[in-house]
Amino acid sequence: MPKRPRVALKVNDLASSLTFYVDWLGLQLVESQPNADDQAHWVEALAYNQRAIEPSLALIKATRWHLAHLFQHIHDHWDRYVLLKFATEEGEGHKVTVGQLLDGMNWHLADHCAEIRETRRIHSR
Repeated sequence: MPKRPRVALKVNDLASSLTFYVDWLGLQLVESQPNADDQAHWVEALAYNQRAIEPSLALIKATRWHLAHLFQHIHDHWDRYVLLKFATEEGEGHKVTVGQLLDGMNWHLADHCAEIRETRRIHSR
């Protein structure tokens, strides 16, 4: 096997696995405490108001770039799905497509960007 594909395999594997670890670590910091369903609890548990924004902005940009690149190489991605089933549910669970997740992610981003613009407008920044 040529070096380039082997290096690409390892680097892309690391990038994919890191996204899982980031998600799981965040969940562990929040879920291991009471009131995990409360949004204010997430803000406190993950110290949103105390942390600098630059690392988070870099992560947002890198994640969107990574996903755009990934989806350029997986042409039937929109309808792929996972079945989510919670311990309290009966049946096989409910289907969540990549398209639905992307819609939710983009809505969340647009909503927060609008809130940031309004905050900056009010405070003239």
